[in-house]
Amino acid sequence: MRCVDIAVANSYVDNTGISVNQFGIRPIIKNGELRMKNLLVFINPTKLIGQVIFIAMMLLAMVAQPAVADAKYRLNVTYTAGEIIKGPLSFGLTTLPTSVTATFILGPGQEVNNPEPGDPTGISFDEADVIFGNRITFGDATWSVNSLNQFYMFYTSNGVMSSLGYEFPPITTQATEGSIILNFPLTIKGIDKDSGVSFVYEYTESIQTLTDFSLTVDIDIKPSSDPNCFNINGHGVIPVAVLGSGDFDVSQIDLASLSFGGLEVRVRGNKGPLCSLEYSNNDDYLDMVCHFEDDATSWNVGNGEATVTGNLHDGSSFEGTDSICISP
Repeated sequence: MRCVDIAVANSYVDNTGISVNQFGIRPIIKNGELRMKNLLVFINPTKLIGQVIFIAMMLLAMVAQPAVADAKYRLNVTYTAGEIIKGPLSFGLTTLPTSVTATFILGPGQEVNNPEPGDPTGISFDEADVIFGNRITFGDATWSVNSLNQFYMFYTSNGVMSSLGYEFPPITTQATEGSIILNFPLTIKGIDKDSGVSFVYEYTESIQTLTDFSLTVDIDIKPSSDPNCFNINGHGVIPVAVLGSGDFDVSQIDLASLSFGGLEVRVRGNKGPLCSLEYSNNDDYLDMVCHFEDDATSWNVGNGEATVTGNLHDGSSFEGTDSICISP
């Protein structure tokens, strides 16, 4: 962008580092702060709109969540054995739900190696490791991880979740205003708007599982072919395209990790895996097209689905599924 001089008066606070350009300003954020003082810039309304949008984009970038590519684990928690500890049944409910489920996608966490004998080792997580998750629904209320107050978890090296706690802030619904505290036990509390009486519900049993996160991507078996049919003869190769997108860079695929229904990518001697970057589906994103060694024992005649799995160079995993038809 070409910068031009624009007349200003009492333009900026000295330490903001903000300079003027043809849209009015170009913010340069220092020490996480963006401040302006008595800014008088002579621009037309159209340019002012562009200026405001530009600043908003800069500020959004400062608070952006970790990318999905950073995802390492999936945490699923299902709470059961609910009971009303006190107060009325709120949230528009006539009966207490039999279960409440929460799912979080987490980053790699921090490895903990305690030097003292008997102290647990494992992985600790906090709210900075929470990448995204599903909305937690309870009656007419929902809580989102975007408003998470706190999160902590310790997962020991022998596969035991020794501590888990997370809290969502108060929420206002048509019937209630209150908070949800998800730990052991799960506690949902607040004040019923109709009666003004406080309530507390608890779920005292839970099942927690922590598994490796796998990114779901799109694939195309036999690109440009519909339906995706091939003969069950065990000869030749089967082409499969792993489709790129704005959120998935196929150039980061570890080709040696790819598997298609248990089949491996054909290797061309010293040339390596038989894969290439192509625009196979005519969009703006490169795709990774690989040719897998066919094996007749891997298929049954008929229609079905097949899945490609693999890893990226950063260690995160992905999978994609497409339809197939197998001919005799």
